[in-house]
Amino acid sequence: LALTAAEEPSHHAAGGLAVGHVHLHVGDVARARVFYVDALGFETMTTYPGAEFFAAGGYHHHVAVNTWAGEGVGPAPAHTAGLHRWTVFLDDARDVAATAARLRAAGAPVDEAADGTIVARDPWGTSVAVRVGRT
Repeated sequence: LALTAAEEPSHHAAGGLAVGHVHLHVGDVARARVFYVDALGFETMTTYPGAEFFAAGGYHHHVAVNTWAGEGVGPAPAHTAGLHRWTVFLDDARDVAATAARLRAAGAPVDEAADGTIVARDPWGTSVAVRVGRT
């Protein structure tokens, strides 16, 4: 990315961007497991000191969480760079509804859009949208 002094950097990724996996710094790996595995529905693929790797469908990992930069941290300040929202695509509306029910049962805040998309926030403020579709 090259910018001149008069240009402002983009605050959003380009449309159509598909990411193979994300790594998230969290304050507590066990608490992250409750959100990403128990509620969101991923499976733990492997663990490593201070980290866990989650996936769906047997993939090596779609989401990794770690405390390598420190344990016990809270949400990142709003003005900082980083991943603030990402989307999980599911096969049908029943899967989205089941995910919303698990998230609510786990105490996660869940918002619903008119198009059926749900948006939940993990304990560190990262929003995860869940909707029907393909990337």
